[in-house]
Amino acid sequence: MKFNETSKNTIHHEYGNFLIEFEQLVLTIKITIIALFGIQGLKDHNYLRIVLQDQTAYPLNAKLRSLMSHYYKDEDKKFKIIDRLFILVNDIIEKRNFIVHGTSFIYSTNIDSDLIKDKIGKFGIKVEEEKLTVESLAELTKKVKLAERKFNNLTLCIYEPDRDLNKYFSNEQLDLLKV
Repeated sequence: MKFNETSKNTIHHEYGNFLIEFEQLVLTIKITIIALFGIQGLKDHNYLRIVLQDQTAYPLNAKLRSLMSHYYKDEDKKFKIIDRLFILVNDIIEKRNFIVHGTSFIYSTNIDSDLIKDKIGKFGIKVEEEKLTVESLAELTKKVKLAERKFNNLTLCIYEPDRDLNKYFSNEQLDLLKV
């Protein structure tokens, strides 16, 4: 399909936007990790880039959460302010994995699809289903962009530790990340 203005409001277009923005979020998490190591004295960031190269979103988010917990080890209140960011980003990662690894049945209107994925657990197997629309993907993409901005804010707070974390990580702001 050749891209034109009518291609914009399709499930394919929004799916592509979502994936591109999600990868930008993953890159931003890596950059935040690199910044944290930089202020701790790492002179050649390429060593860390090599270590982080094949890491996916879950382990990167978990590593940064642990690193930030250590960074704020003497300031527990500060870590508590930002900790919710990591929890909400894990929810976004789970949603992304459901969308990417599920099976979509796209209708001829090209504006929505049914998404299904088998879920295996201790009680056997069940099928998870969700209606995926242009609007729902666009809304999720907004949340991914906001999460990326929050990690950029976190990087800024690493470089300028006297900044007020509440300004960037209030509950009202973080509630916007809920999926």
